[in-house]
Amino acid sequence: MPVKKKKYYSYVDDITKNKIKHCAMVSRAIQRFKSDIEKSKENSFPYYFDEIQADKVITFAENIKQFEGQFAGKLLELQPWQCFILANLYGWRCKEDPTKRRFLSCFIFVARKNGKSTLFAIMGLLDLLTEPAAQVVSGATTLKQASIIKDMIAGFIDTNPKLAQRLHYNIRMIKNPKTFGRMFALCKNAKTFDGLNVSFALMDECAAMPDSFLIDVIRSSQGSRKNPSMVQITTAGYNFKSPGYIEWNKAHDILNGRINDDRFFTICYEYDKSDKWDDPNNFILANPNMGVSVFKENRLAELTNAKNIPQAKAEFLTKYCNIWLKNADSWFYPETLDKCISELPAEIDLSNYPCYVGIDISSVNDFTAYTKVWFIPELKKFYMEHKFYIPSATVDAKYHSDSKQIYDWIREGFITACD
Repeated sequence: MPVKKKKYYSYVDDITKNKIKHCAMVSRAIQRFKSDIEKSKENSFPYYFDEIQADKVITFAENIKQFEGQFAGKLLELQPWQCFILANLYGWRCKEDPTKRRFLSCFIFVARKNGKSTLFAIMGLLDLLTEPAAQVVSGATTLKQASIIKDMIAGFIDTNPKLAQRLHYNIRMIKNPKTFGRMFALCKNAKTFDGLNVSFALMDECAAMPDSFLIDVIRSSQGSRKNPSMVQITTAGYNFKSPGYIEWNKAHDILNGRINDDRFFTICYEYDKSDKWDDPNNFILANPNMGVSVFKENRLAELTNAKNIPQAKAEFLTKYCNIWLKNADSWFYPETLDKCISELPAEIDLSNYPCYVGIDISSVNDFTAYTKVWFIPELKKFYMEHKFYIPSATVDAKYHSDSKQIYDWIREGFITACD
């Protein structure tokens, strides 16, 4: 009897051979995995892929009984895409010390109702069971949202006697008395962050977070851990200043080869620019769990609603198509802005055209904006030059209040800090 191929390898093959419809970012995540497997054969590459470690995690997960809905009482059956994610996070190891995992950070971009809570629960359980004095944190915008993962783990404990022998829980936290491990939910409005020594952070819907305060606090607490992990899973949203959008940009930069970060794993399930949002054949692009926890007939009903109600369209685009929107009334891809950026042809002399100037002067500590605009009739285009300024003394306050990228913007020349 032929040996059945492991799910994560089958997924790699199916994407490579286009057996599963997918977006460009999924293709690049698969290519990155294949490329790194080849690199791992070289002594200079510091990581290797350990199938035994990957298989242990998947076997553990698929021996957990479920407790909700139609799957209650049945063993968990991971989908190939979920196996691919877990295999990457737990299979890649450091050659110098195989007890150290390669990936310290992870960003997963996927539409709503695609089993992300299940992935989170598996990761949280593993850390509680294996990490000495584990401190697993489920973080989100609200305590109610953050508690979803904790409550799911509690449900697994109730349904699985072997887990119940080792883990106990109350309304506040889950504990492993033998290893002094614990898991709890956390949000930005917590009364105190004292005593944090997080081993595994599960950050849910970071696109909905107004800023990265909670993520920064948790990340700063992980310095003494051997395998500190920060996993962020989110669906698209409206906030282009959110940590979710910042991580999404970083994920694209890594997968597109613009930056290199060997300790950061990512995969993004989304629509490509040319994909039509209202084509049902594209549902699977942002919904890898289509047919399992996401059903086409339900999505079709939501699509009909989105076509008839503008507000429903915005929700459909963000939550089910995984498309970032500027606001609830209009939508565009961030890449659309890139099409507006072009160099002025050398033969165009701006002094031959009328110039219009707009200035937005700040009162105390905000940005001052200065824009010059020319209309070039023969090109049928507007040409604009923008300059932005901010008092140097207020940069740090701006960073902590609402502009986490401000130091990058200053360094790259987009903003001038004035004395």
